Amino acid sequence: MRKILQLFSLKKEERWPAAVMLMVLVFFNTLIIIHYHHYFSVVNRGYWSIFFNHFKLSGFDPYTYSIVSHWNPLYDITRHPLLAYYVWPLSAINQWLTEYFGYNPVQSLVASFLILSGFYSYLFLYRILREVLLLIRFDAILLSYFCFSFAYILLPLIAPDHFGISFFCLLFVLYVTGIKIRNGTSFKVWQTILLFIITAGVTLSNGIKVFLAAFFTNGRRFFKPTFLIIAVILPSIIIWAFARWEYYNFHNTDKPDTEENYMTWIDTSTPRIDNVVNNLLGESIQLHQENLLEDALRTRPIIVKYRHGINYIVESSIVLLFIIGIYYGRKDRFLWLILSWLSFDMFLHLVLGFGLNEVYIMGAHWLFIIPLTISYLFIISKHYILRSLRLILLLLTIWLYLWNGSLLIKYLFSPA
Repeated sequence: MRKILQLFSLKKEERWPAAVMLMVLVFFNTLIIIHYHHYFSVVNRGYWSIFFNHFKLSGFDPYTYSIVSHWNPLYDITRHPLLAYYVWPLSAINQWLTEYFGYNPVQSLVASFLILSGFYSYLFLYRILREVLLLIRFDAILLSYFCFSFAYILLPLIAPDHFGISFFCLLFVLYVTGIKIRNGTSFKVWQTILLFIITAGVTLSNGIKVFLAAFFTNGRRFFKPTFLIIAVILPSIIIWAFARWEYYNFHNTDKPDTEENYMTWIDTSTPRIDNVVNNLLGESIQLHQENLLEDALRTRPIIVKYRHGINYIVESSIVLLFIIGIYYGRKDRFLWLILSWLSFDMFLHLVLGFGLNEVYIMGAHWLFIIPLTISYLFIISKHYILRSLRLILLLLTIWLYLWNGSLLIKYLFSPA
């Protein structure tokens, strides 16, 4: 228990950078609370219809607001089998506060949860850079802030969907895995099962990433019959069986039919190149001015292009740094692990077409791999090259905070 508590305690060197990130998260969560407070603070029995009709933030869904206001497993049970149970304590607290104060404080409770997720996501990303990749403190802070300047890293940490929670879970798994690789230790059966249940409970696809982490850490021992059966096959069968049982017993019919019409998850028609340039590596990192934060399944065209060439220059610069980082880190086992995660996501979206029409909202599942890969440039660079690299990353980070921050503020200050 002491070791677990130490994982979540702040070290001296982490305090002020984490405090700055905390203020950023509090600021934007406060704005979204103010933006929707008029609608969402009202006590009402038909919560889902209120949230669904009024909440508009890109393609994110207000499931968590509805579940916390009145507990019901509204998430897609076959993809998020345990998530509704994870937020049940918030729902119990919300019910008590609603009865006591006479208004619905759901936004504040969910915001607190997202702020906590974002805060520890930042912390574990920083620790990966410092303790696994062994960067100096300044470079670890710079790359961490760079990651949180991405549009669809910040947005999931203010949107009442599952992506912010998933972001934290993946970074925690990656930190634990990185430390094991660095120390030459292996995943134990119980550790693999625990991490799998927690992460797959949020999103089933995250469970695959836990198994990849165990494989890259344990090597051939991953395929030992006892480990493979008890730590991999058995938990997979159990969580899938539970998801099917949950679906047949709690399948929710309260969601309006229009929601089902919007949910076209497999897309085979959208041009992949346009989607990669303008959505996957475009909107995910830099918001578009046109159709700002509109839902692609409602009013936003699937492909939106930038007005200015500077946006494509920024995007190209980040992609170039990412590719060079892969080259210089190509012999490192930890890099191959994170690239295996990225490959899985790209296969899911670009090959199978899952969620392709709004692929950017899935960014919290993979965008953190970009700064982690670029970090290998910091590892091998010296003298003026390192100073130039720091300057480039600093300018990119400042640009992204100004660009994404100003557009998000503009959106949240407009009438809901």
